[in-house]
Amino acid sequence: MVQAAKAASQSGSEFGQLYSRIAGRRGKGIATVALARELLTEIWKIILTGKEYVEHRAKKGTKYRLKKGVAESYDADKVAAILSNASAVTGSMG
Repeated sequence: MVQAAKAASQSGSEFGQLYSRIAGRRGKGIATVALARELLTEIWKIILTGKEYVEHRAKKGTKYRLKKGVAESYDADKVAAILSNASAVTGSMG
């Protein structure tokens, strides 16, 4: 199953994207085992239901990035103003 997972990781399918997401976070070894487990899960579904596997269209070029922005610094006065505003809003609701 690991060999099948390694082959599927090189494809542009949903399995390849799953591998890329996990490998970026956890490493290639863990991603390979996770993909092998996913393949076995799909095979088991096919065995139980008898239905043919239909691949879902993978979103081509989807990249996961953090939003770029300017870090905002908070001093004690700014935090106090935010908290008092929040308590005023929630106090008026109840």
